[in-house]
Amino acid sequence: MYNTIGDLVKWAADKHPNRNAVIFREENEKLTFREFDDITNKWAAGLLSIGFKKGDKLAIWGPNTLDWYISFLGAAKIGVISVCVNPVYQLPELEYALKKSQVSGIITIESYKKQNYFQILKQLCPEINNSNADQLHCANVKNLQKIIVSTENNLPGIYRWKDILELGNTYNKELLEESKRKIKPSDELCMQFTSGTTGSPKVALFSHFNYVNNSFYAAQRFQFFDEQHIICVQTPFFHAYATVVGMLPALHTCSTLVVPAKIYTPLKTLEAIEKEKCTFVNGTPTMYIDLVNLQKEHKLNLNSLKVALSAAAPCSPILFHDMKSVLKAKVVKSAYGMTESSAVLFQSLPEESEHYATETVGHLQDHLEAKVVDENGDLVPFGTPGELHVRGYNIMLEYFDDIEKTQETKTKDGWLCTGDQFVLHENGYGQIVGRLKDMIIRGGENIFPKEIEDFLNTHPNIIESQVFGINDERLGEEVAVGLRIVPGSSFSYNDLNEFCSNNIAKYKIPKYIAIVNEFPQTASGKVQKFKLKEFYENNHDKFL
Repeated sequence: MYNTIGDLVKWAADKHPNRNAVIFREENEKLTFREFDDITNKWAAGLLSIGFKKGDKLAIWGPNTLDWYISFLGAAKIGVISVCVNPVYQLPELEYALKKSQVSGIITIESYKKQNYFQILKQLCPEINNSNADQLHCANVKNLQKIIVSTENNLPGIYRWKDILELGNTYNKELLEESKRKIKPSDELCMQFTSGTTGSPKVALFSHFNYVNNSFYAAQRFQFFDEQHIICVQTPFFHAYATVVGMLPALHTCSTLVVPAKIYTPLKTLEAIEKEKCTFVNGTPTMYIDLVNLQKEHKLNLNSLKVALSAAAPCSPILFHDMKSVLKAKVVKSAYGMTESSAVLFQSLPEESEHYATETVGHLQDHLEAKVVDENGDLVPFGTPGELHVRGYNIMLEYFDDIEKTQETKTKDGWLCTGDQFVLHENGYGQIVGRLKDMIIRGGENIFPKEIEDFLNTHPNIIESQVFGINDERLGEEVAVGLRIVPGSSFSYNDLNEFCSNNIAKYKIPKYIAIVNEFPQTASGKVQKFKLKEFYENNHDKFL
């Protein structure tokens, strides 16, 4: 599809002007598709009026609010590149993100819960206190010239979000339309920071073409075009998962987007599904574990739910079964991808068997190429593990301002090296064996954590398991596991041995066990195993 994000917004407004486009439950806000097209035009015009132009970079830093959604799509209409910043970032992380992406402006909210966004900005840029909004010069982040805050208060050195909309009301409409006409599908749309599961995040740069097409084929696989859907998005907006698998499919299909809360709150998700009659929900495995446990307690009416999608991390077969039996999802689906691929690479096919839905990450997405290679870069046969490489319309343009990392990850002929140990089957379905960086080498044996995790998760007292390697003088590495267990239950080392014996090979049975309340995660729900490894290598006494 040779379209821009702005084309999608206008198309939806023309097709179903009076249908609800978005429902933000915590803010008690609703907009129709016509209202949404109008307000994103005003926002785009407001940005032009304070000096933004095509190619400028605007960081969006905050939770899932209506203002975030309007800002992203409105900026896209005039070619302003959105830099999607994790809302939980603190001062050092924010400073890194703004410098790395070379932003000229930032939009945020004043505060939410324990996070005071404006105070962090004042620490980053003390000049705010003595500056006018149009004359900001931040010595610490030299490119930063404009700060926009969604607030009712008159704060120093900033533009208020609602004032930008007012400026947009009076901006010359012909100049706005001229700016919109200049935007091409090949133009840069946004920047996404990699999840940081293995270290400092990199900045992936994407075009309108990447996002429009990946979201179209995602929507097609979900069968969103077959009937009107109500899509519940509980994943954070700053991540491609929410954008490409939630926001944009809703525009392609004129579906209503429901946002339960500003930050992930599982009970509010369940309440949103019940009250708004949501037919589709997306989430990570960790989110679904929370939803299942809460639903067992609250027993809400979730009969409207037709599809539950799990992505962003491997999901165990036992959890898929709970999603159907407890959450009442008629169908469970998988999707697999990574930040650098816009979002989706493999995805469930319509009408597939439960085996493929629960035991694979789906079928290769339409119009993409995939291959699996060994450590020398040579192809391996179907059904043989190796590193997955992919190529196609959804692959990032580059890591912004990082030629070396781009060349490490994306080959000259366009193949993205995923770093995932993967099995590709002849019928186009795929299975994750694990991250190459997560692979444990114990006495020369390659051990992939996911295999052990899937087995341990079948134990009735285990809610979630995370397997990782611990350095060992003799064997190189030993197998360790962190366990979240059912409240009120117990789990000992003897329980583990008894459960694993005669079911998995002895060398795969974890030597170390830690009982935890929660795992360190990125905001997109990916467990940071490197943090588990770092902590427990320095705190062996915390193991059972």
